Amino acid sequence: MMSLGDRGKAVLRALPATTAGSHLHLALIDATGQTLSATRVLLKVSNPGRNIASIPVPMRMLDGGWVADYRFAFPGSWKAILTVDGISESAVVTSADIRVVTGP
Repeated sequence: MMSLGDRGKAVLRALPATTAGSHLHLALIDATGQTLSATRVLLKVSNPGRNIASIPVPMRMLDGGWVADYRFAFPGSWKAILTVDGISESAVVTSADIRVVTGP
């Protein structure tokens, strides 16, 4: 879960979070639990432990949320950096860690 300040929160799920490939689902939720409408989201992932710089992950809107398919190259702790446009006067930037394991 990532804070969007007073606007709410972003919930990013990687199912499954493996090197075999993951389906990413992002939900933007306000303080009352309602879906926030963003005009754009930009997701980047990096792996600081392996000196992997930020890699853009193209997301598309689907059923009120944002989705993407992504294959993490290595297991370990990945940093997700999210930029959300359209929910406040300026872009909101937040981050979280994703623990990735070796896939089957």
